[in-house]
Amino acid sequence: MIMEYIRPYDWDALQYFERDEFECKCGGQYCDDALPPIAEAHYFHLAWYFLNPLRRDINSACIINSAYRCPEHNRREGGKPRSYHTIPEDPRMQHPSAVDFYFPRKRLIIVESYVMRHTGNAKVHGYFYYADDNFIHLDFRGYKARGRS
Repeated sequence: MIMEYIRPYDWDALQYFERDEFECKCGGQYCDDALPPIAEAHYFHLAWYFLNPLRRDINSACIINSAYRCPEHNRREGGKPRSYHTIPEDPRMQHPSAVDFYFPRKRLIIVESYVMRHTGNAKVHGYFYYADDNFIHLDFRGYKARGRS
């Protein structure tokens, strides 16, 4: 019997997103840009259950500003030490799950209405709307958190 290897996260099954969009964007300055296995699990879940359906429903290109960040890149971006973009020293504390994104051809207020309809699909609890910078931040924190700037 021939066994076929199946990757646990089939990024090719996603219609609108690629794995590398969720990797650290430091350009290799502080890390190898790879998506650590624990981060890959959470980002695939976020893409499969939330971002892919959201992108389909909005019917417009979606740009990922930031997802996983290595600790040094996070620090240089002004991220909090326990940012949901990073892997903590004790992985039981939280997991990397934050994503910042925008739809360049859609008004942010329109995107926000779609986002609010989709957050339950992926159990997204952290939601922040940055009108001044034109992007939305989502994460899988263990409690509801909402914010606007």
